[in-house]
Amino acid sequence: MLKGKYLSQDEITNIKRLLAGTELTLQQIGMRTACAKSTIVAINRKFAIRFYNGRRSEWIVNMDTQGLPRQQN
Repeated sequence: MLKGKYLSQDEITNIKRLLAGTELTLQQIGMRTACAKSTIVAINRKFAIRFYNGRRSEWIVNMDTQGLPRQQN
């Protein structure tokens, strides 16, 4: 029985864009990308995109990630 879902590089890049370029919560990003919130958290930690500083509803975007292309609607 598989516990997780393999994410392609494109899916990871999309999640990184959403973390860096939107005001969506982790839960909302998870719903939008059909991933568990824990997966979004793990990607955020790995790439250090958002810093929460102990708060759940406020964050600071790491300026080094600003070079990510923005999500296009």
